[in-house]
Order: sequence, then C-alpha cells, then structure tokens
Amino acid sequence: MTQYLPDGYLKVLDEISLNDTETKSFLEWVNNHPDLSEEDIENQIIEMDKFQIEGQGFENFKRQRLTIYHAQTIEHLPEKVKLRLEKLQSWATEKGLIENKESF
Repeated sequence: MTQYLPDGYLKVLDEISLNDTETKSFLEWVNNHPDLSEEDIENQIIEMDKFQIEGQGFENFKRQRLTIYHAQTIEHLPEKVKLRLEKLQSWATEKGLIENKESF
C-alpha cells in the first residue's frame, strides 16, 4: 500500500500521527485495507481532504500542505500532491470554500 503514496508522504503522516487523531485513523484505515488500488487510495485521500476544506477553507488547507512539504508555492510540491491540490482548489471554488474559516 505504501508504494502508492507519494514520496515522503508516509514519513510526514507518521510525524503528524504522533499528535493527530484524524491522521492516526487514516493510517489505521490504510493498514486495514492492503488490497486497495492506487485509485481507491487517491479517492479516499481526496474525500478526507474535502472534509478538511469544508471545515477550514481551502486557503488554510493549502497553507498546511505547503508547510508539511516545506514548499513555498504549489509548484514546489511533489507532482501528485500538486495535481491533487489543483483539483481540490477547483472543487472548493465551485463550493464557495476558498476563504479561510474562523476557528473558535
């Protein structure tokens, strides 16, 4: 399963998972589904990302992704992550979810 994740993604997830219950849940899900295709995994990642965008807005989500990958812009992200982020940006624009959401 890990061969389908972008380079460095599993390491980043491991680091985040030390403190993040949502990431722990995703890693557990991945480990419990060894027979999933790359497309299945990608679709699951996109659905989880959409959920996060709905809660915080795309701009916050994008900023977090850039921080995770130590990237200055989307262009500096791994190709697979860049393409995913571009798709999510289009989706978020259609849904009116680009702006940051206030956190309480």
